[in-house]
Amino acid sequence: MASLCCNKLGKGSLGQVILVKQKTTGVKYAMKAIRKPLAIDDDMRDQIIDKRHLLLRLNHPFIASLQFSFQSKANLFFVFDYLEGGTLKSLIQKEGKLSEERAKFILAELILGLEYLHQNDVVCADLTSQNILFDSNKNIKLTDFSSTRLLFKQDESDYITSSIQYMAPESVKDDNPTYCSDWWTLGIIFYEMIFGDLPYSSSELSAVLKQITNDEIVIPSSSCSDEARDLMGKLLQKDPQERLGNVDSSYIMGHSFFKDVNWYKVMKRQTKTDYLSPPSEGSDIYKSTGPSNPETILISEEVKYSQASKFQNLKLTVEGFSYDGDSALACSDCSSSPKKSSLASEN
Repeated sequence: MASLCCNKLGKGSLGQVILVKQKTTGVKYAMKAIRKPLAIDDDMRDQIIDKRHLLLRLNHPFIASLQFSFQSKANLFFVFDYLEGGTLKSLIQKEGKLSEERAKFILAELILGLEYLHQNDVVCADLTSQNILFDSNKNIKLTDFSSTRLLFKQDESDYITSSIQYMAPESVKDDNPTYCSDWWTLGIIFYEMIFGDLPYSSSELSAVLKQITNDEIVIPSSSCSDEARDLMGKLLQKDPQERLGNVDSSYIMGHSFFKDVNWYKVMKRQTKTDYLSPPSEGSDIYKSTGPSNPETILISEEVKYSQASKFQNLKLTVEGFSYDGDSALACSDCSSSPKKSSLASEN
């Protein structure tokens, strides 16, 4: 991997998010840094390695790909696709609310991404409109799902205020999230796209938790079609056993709201997207905070491998972590092929 030139995008309690560009190719990436003290105990180190292996296994058009991972003395670095279209949250804030056609297109891609994760034994659990991003072709990419939540979440207060309103009732009750929990979140995101806001308005954590577990969500009847309202209501069933999709994602895909959707074309990204206009580069999480000190964020091939060698025997070295997507560095236990979507073939 050639040298990277960098620009800080933001900072969280665990480290900073940096926009990096490969000098030889000009390709941009989003780099997330995790402070190594988090990996000092064996259990956390194993979790990080396991999650890094999972990220390498996942390969889907609607999931952001891990391109590189490496480490310095102080940090672990994950380098992902840079998604210049901004977040779904930004699009909703910009537009106020989305048309049903826009929402349908986004939901269709989201369903296929979630279906793939479920087929590979991954429950998203903390999906929000903030971690649904758009690429340059206006297709979505999922990022920061539960397999990376421990690595990439902000401080606890940020996590609560930004994510709690998307949580399923069973998750709020401390039950382990299931695939059905993701379908609840899909319903919340659908509601947010159509009505421009989340169904829970309180800023108090305890009040929101009570609303999620006890209050039925009222879906306005005048702002959406009967099909949209029916789908939303079936996704937002508090009992996961009564929720649409509890048996299989095909029940959601077969709902009348999607009657005009060609799922094969959606998977192949052949659906017309001219009516979508995601936020431009520089908005939302991609808004740069200005150039950082080149000595701290300029990462070259020589530095990367000298660090890997120099610190290999230290306690804070996480062995088996570094990965270069352009080389054959992937370890044997990461080579197992993920399951394919049910839409792998047109038939």
